[in-house]
Amino acid sequence: MKKVDLNIQNKAKKHKRVFEKYWVDPHHVNLEGNNYYMAFYQRFNATKMAVISSQPNANNDQYKEAFKWLVILINRMGAIHEVGMERKNISMMSFQKTRDFLENALSQADLSESEREVISKCLRFLNEAISLQSQMVELMDKYEQYKKAKNNQFTTQDVEYIHDIHAEMDYIQFTQGNASYKTMDHFRTLSDVIAQNDTVGSLANSEIKQYVQEFSQGKEKLKSGLDEATYVDNLEDLSKEQFMKTVQEDYIKRQRESNKSLIKDLRYPSLT
Repeated sequence: MKKVDLNIQNKAKKHKRVFEKYWVDPHHVNLEGNNYYMAFYQRFNATKMAVISSQPNANNDQYKEAFKWLVILINRMGAIHEVGMERKNISMMSFQKTRDFLENALSQADLSESEREVISKCLRFLNEAISLQSQMVELMDKYEQYKKAKNNQFTTQDVEYIHDIHAEMDYIQFTQGNASYKTMDHFRTLSDVIAQNDTVGSLANSEIKQYVQEFSQGKEKLKSGLDEATYVDNLEDLSKEQFMKTVQEDYIKRQRESNKSLIKDLRYPSLT
């Protein structure tokens, strides 16, 4: 807790109960010149929360407003870290090597119209996936630089910006997954092309054949994952801007409902 002001730590400690461990999240919101922090108290598998203010006489309306923004801030930052770091560190070697193979096949092999079509569709997917991955890396780098510059203190405008970052990551991840799902059958057909067209087969070593097989597997699992990750229907029909706005509105709606129970369990202050 060395990143948190000692005065805030001491205020949080007053609400600690016996045998609990506690900590204060250093990321905090600044409302009207006052800082608000979320403190956590854990014993066994139970965790309670408190909102701690730098202002000695904050009223309930101010605490409620701070609580709303703190929940969005901490949840979205946690989601960005979990999803963004995982996606940022994914190796794209299999995509890049398979892309190179497909480009060679298109330029060197004698292909039927149907063979050329399936190879082109697989190539379009790989180029899209590689491009989206680059966007994800750039977005994560931008977020990390922005977060560092804020020095753990965020205004409501900052929280909204972070919410935008997470929604854009959602869009990239969903678009990648949806494109992969739609292309899996084409990769299955590509395996047949490799087996049946001698020139294409000669360009595909065992590593490429393995990658092609991997790109064709897990269709139902991926579809299930896409369904579980989204709470809104027909997202694939939306533009990027519409997608981001829709998932943000849906998150706020669900978080507002969740906050009703969270506030009841809030150790300090009493906001019910």
